[in-house]
Parts: sequence; structure tokens; C-alpha cells
Amino acid sequence: MKKFAAMTWAIPALCLSGQAGELITDDLTVNGTLTLERLAEYNVPTNGLRLYFTFDDDTGSTVTDSSETGGDGTFTGYNYQDSFKGNAAKCSSSGTYVLTTAGDLNMNGWTQLTISCWVRVDAWTTYGRMLGRGILNSGGGSCGMTLGGVYGGSPYYNSSFSVALWDGVSRVGVGAANTSSHPASIGEWTHLAGVYDGTSVVYYSDMQIHASTQVDPSLHNCPLDETANSIFCIGKCIVHPTWGDTHLNGRLDELMIFDRALSIEELQNIYDYQNTAIPAATTGGEADFKEGIRYVKPLGDIPMGLYGNQP
Repeated sequence: MKKFAAMTWAIPALCLSGQAGELITDDLTVNGTLTLERLAEYNVPTNGLRLYFTFDDDTGSTVTDSSETGGDGTFTGYNYQDSFKGNAAKCSSSGTYVLTTAGDLNMNGWTQLTISCWVRVDAWTTYGRMLGRGILNSGGGSCGMTLGGVYGGSPYYNSSFSVALWDGVSRVGVGAANTSSHPASIGEWTHLAGVYDGTSVVYYSDMQIHASTQVDPSLHNCPLDETANSIFCIGKCIVHPTWGDTHLNGRLDELMIFDRALSIEELQNIYDYQNTAIPAATTGGEADFKEGIRYVKPLGDIPMGLYGNQP
């Protein structure tokens, strides 16, 4: 999905909703603070939400978790750049990555999982490891998501979303892989999601199935398995963290992790919300429209279609 450069127009401000003077911004914050109640108003699922990195208010090495579970992360080599929605984490080498050791993200025993995020690839590396759980330099995690890349000058179409399951005796890996195309394109923002529902593993790209696999019936509803003290890593490979060709070279934004399998309708709600902006407004200021962004909130009693500068 391609996003456009921002261009703004000023219009007389009107209170969008709530109390007079209340500030509603394009990421559903109230006076600068994102609330789960605001997300729920727009049908964004919050039940089972264990992690939410928006990167919008982060400026240093600490990445704030907006899920209210306390899963803040640490951004080594931190670099925040413009996103289609606020700011994004920019990863460019094995030295720029985010780690979180939050206990609430211990996926051992989870019987379902959903990971949702947006990514903008700036250049391909060989493997394009984007995120995953495990122990640095050894692995043993419960899940991972890759973009694939370029190897020896040719496309390396090995993009996948995978999980590790415990069958009661041993650890079994199950992955949905695509060996014929990448899930994202250079220079374009793309929504990616991985879902494990107990019977299948599905990898979505802009709400279309990029790869999927059915779990063997003998493994139906088996829980995720991971090594004790596993951590969550964003931006590079957790098994080979120092390799120079396994990282994400690009930006990542709006990362959400759930301990349940979201329905396609719930994923669509996330996609629509994160791909839609509400112009900031108060009872005594100005609001901006941005080119290339679809607005769905009317200004007071006046339909937004009546504004000539509505994109």
C-alpha cells in the first residue's frame, strides 16, 4: 500500500467529539496519551492485547508499550523516522534493534497468537528477519516473521511466519512460507499479520493471504513452546544477531501482539484504523488535512465531503 507525502491545509477548528476543548489526534490520543478506550471506540480489538508499540512518543532508547501491560522495550542504536502515522522505528543494521524482556510476553503455553505491524522496506538484505522470540545467539523461541530478501543478486523469496509448538513430548515447528514473492515492496508501507489459531498458520500482506499452512491434526490446539527467559527481538535475527545480512533494512510501525487468534474482521478493523487519520482539532485552534489520507470523522454537523480541500 503506497502512502503519499504530507500536505496540509488549515480550516476553522471544530470540536470533533467529547468534551469541549478535548484534543483528538490521528492516533486516537487524548491530550497526547493513547487509551485503549479510544481504540475500542473504533472497533480496534484490545482483548488479549499484550504489546502495542506505536513509536510515536518515543525519542530515546526506551520504547513505550501502549497495551497497559508494561512491556516497554529498549531500542539499541535508536533511530525514529517519519511514518505514515506518526513515527516509526528505523532499523538498518545488526546494531539497530528493539528488545523487550517483558514477562507478559512469555508465550509458553499460549494456544493462539496474532502479530500485526506495518513495514516499509528501504533495501533488501539476504534474509530480512523482522521479528521473533528466543534467546540471542541460540534461538528456541515460539514465533518469528521474515520478509525474505536478495541473495547473490537474485530475489530470495523465503518469507514466512512460523510458530513452535509443544506436542507433549517434543518441540515441533510449523511455518507458513512463500517461496515465490515478497510480502512487501521497496519504499511502500505494507501491513503484515501472522495468525496461529490452533489449526492453521496464516501470513497476511495488506489483508491478502501471503502464505498459509494447515497444522497436522495430531498437533491441533497444541500450545506454543519457547525456551525459558526468551526475549522478543525486532529488527534482526535472534539466532544470528551479529550477522550482517539477517536484519531488517527499513521502518517498522504500529506493532501489536495478541495472545489469541484475531478474526479476519478484527484484522480488517486494525488495518482500517491504522490506515485512517482523524485531523486534530480543538474548540479554539486549527485542524490539518493531509494529502493521501482518508478521513472518516465529520467535523461537527458538517459532512467532510463539503470541504473543497478534502483529499
